[in-house]
Amino acid sequence: MEPLAQSGVDAETWHLATAHRRRVVLSAADERWVYAETLIPLATVAAHPWLVHLGNQSLGATLARHPGLRRGPFEYTALQPTGSALGRRAGAALEIPEGVLWARRSWFALGAYRLCVLEVFHPRAGAEASSPSPQGG
Repeated sequence: MEPLAQSGVDAETWHLATAHRRRVVLSAADERWVYAETLIPLATVAAHPWLVHLGNQSLGATLARHPGLRRGPFEYTALQPTGSALGRRAGAALEIPEGVLWARRSWFALGAYRLCVLEVFHPRAGAEASSPSPQGG
């Protein structure tokens, strides 16, 4: 996992002005497969300040160690790398200049405090995962 950026305040949209944003790229075999952003409201940061000091640690693995963690349902959408700000950031991070990028988001709750995770997948991610493995030795 490669951390790309972290910021406390972002004036891009009103709801982000009160959140910490973490951006990472998940890679395997030198290939970028997932661009992810985590939006952490400042109230959540105040209650769980360790969330802004993860560095290259996995958010999912770290959250999984917390008893009582809840996760909301997934929501899906298609993005264009030349469209929304999220689509442009993901397209640049995944080095995809055109086409369709599939994204999902969900929230996590640590008690009364929530955070939102947005994940954008490389177009080949589904094809690679569903391709049959080569047989033989």
